[in-house]
Amino acid sequence: MLTGIYTWSTVAFGPRFSNLTHRGIITHGPYRWSKHPAYISKNLSWWLISVPFLSTSGVWPAFLSWLAMLAINAVYWVRARTEERHLRHDPVYCQYSSWVRKHGLIAKIWPNAD
Repeated sequence: MLTGIYTWSTVAFGPRFSNLTHRGIITHGPYRWSKHPAYISKNLSWWLISVPFLSTSGVWPAFLSWLAMLAINAVYWVRARTEERHLRHDPVYCQYSSWVRKHGLIAKIWPNAD
């Protein structure tokens, strides 16, 4: 399911997909529920793939794997925040960000999270 969300998120970008340029704000597909569905689904799937193997490798390797996964998650978190900082100058993104904060998946799960 998470791989499907990641794929759907990537397809929603279409030919505009680029990490280096701002080619418009995507508000359809899974982006109507989250500003970063590709990052979230990719990172969650890695955890779900990795966690079953953590207990079979012993305490120290499991701990190192856990730290490595947290480091990868941190990279994606910083990347998402950096993208948001750059996009803050676009009024369309500001409107979209505000809408997702009020109506997105997190707002539905935790209504008072804001």
